[in-house]
Amino acid sequence: MKKLKIFSILLGILITVLFSSCFRLGRGFKIKRVEKTPTMEEYYASGNYYQAFWSAITILEKNNSEEKRNGALSIIEDSYAKYLEKEESILEYDVKTYKDDVDFNYGRINIDVNSKTKKLYERCKYFQDDYNRVRTSIKDIGPMYYGGRELVFPLKDYSGLVKKTKDKYSDLVYLVAKTYTEGRTYPSSQDAKKDYREAYKVYVQLQKFDNGYKKDEVIKLKDEAYKNGLNYVTINFANSIKKYAVTEKEVLAGLDLGDWITIGKDAKGKYDFNMVVTVENFDISKGDLQRTVFDKEKEIVIQENVPDRDRRPVVVSRRRLLKSRLEIIDLFKEAFIGGTIKIVDNYSKKTKTFTIEAPSIFKYSYAMQEGDIRAIDPEYLPLLDKKPTALPTDYEMSKIGLKLFSEELASKIIGETYQNY
Repeated sequence: MKKLKIFSILLGILITVLFSSCFRLGRGFKIKRVEKTPTMEEYYASGNYYQAFWSAITILEKNNSEEKRNGALSIIEDSYAKYLEKEESILEYDVKTYKDDVDFNYGRINIDVNSKTKKLYERCKYFQDDYNRVRTSIKDIGPMYYGGRELVFPLKDYSGLVKKTKDKYSDLVYLVAKTYTEGRTYPSSQDAKKDYREAYKVYVQLQKFDNGYKKDEVIKLKDEAYKNGLNYVTINFANSIKKYAVTEKEVLAGLDLGDWITIGKDAKGKYDFNMVVTVENFDISKGDLQRTVFDKEKEIVIQENVPDRDRRPVVVSRRRLLKSRLEIIDLFKEAFIGGTIKIVDNYSKKTKTFTIEAPSIFKYSYAMQEGDIRAIDPEYLPLLDKKPTALPTDYEMSKIGLKLFSEELASKIIGETYQNY
């Protein structure tokens, strides 16, 4: 009896704790309710004619009951008309009222990403594409009848609306490009040249968007912006570098100066920058060839079938010592070309001098072997696959060094002539 009483008390405590826990959980968490998808009639009643139209199309495409089909036919015509009327009204109003505020700092990024006008064009283009999908769905279903007559879905043409917004955006891009160089006939500073380069990029952007927009004028303005955005430079050498049959002309020919630097004078016969290169070091090592020989041994176990006394085959294990001689050849040669470049900005009259260093290293290893290749350690096997070669000549090393020197030289020139502005 006493045990039964204790059990009843413990059971009561357990029930109380469980009830309390459930109550707290109920207060702390809400049950997520699944939203019910509106019906076709609910879409129509709420003014969402686009969804009402597509709901009706879905019903008509499927083999639904006569009642559902009649319900779809009763609203599809009106949904079509009201959907188009509503979208037309919104877009026409936005075409009249949308305007981008353009100032000198507007920039290419803004017209491409943040432009209200471009977004409006994209909306109109999407609306035209969506309308074409609507027409396709109507065509696929075929003639529709309701209330004793054939339902009518008037054809529309939104190409004019799309062109209007396309032209509106093209006008904006054109205006932004001209803003960069407004009032200028010729660059008078590096900052002005930077503006011409920005204008050129905007004209390129305009041509990609609408190649037919003011075609001849845009081509002319783009070409002018490019010429005025170029930096015209002269590069002279303070000393001769005919060592190893390398000439100054070869160095200049190897320069990749990008799109905005050209060696030569502008239309007025002037240079934007004067540059003087001094080659102070042009050294090539004699080269080093090292041979390392290893005698390799490896014991393996092989199994052979031999006949026993009764001439029956028996598998016998034998030990065999494999031997091989491995010769590793390591080649090393280096070149170093060093010097300076002095750059004079003819606008600001500022002079800067930079150090140019171009170390180049040739390293190559290969191997040869005699004997049983199975004795060679696995890490050396890739060297055996490499072809034997000789150390490069001084002339070959000079070409490698010259290429690196030209790349370093070009990097300094590009950085100082327009990237830092």
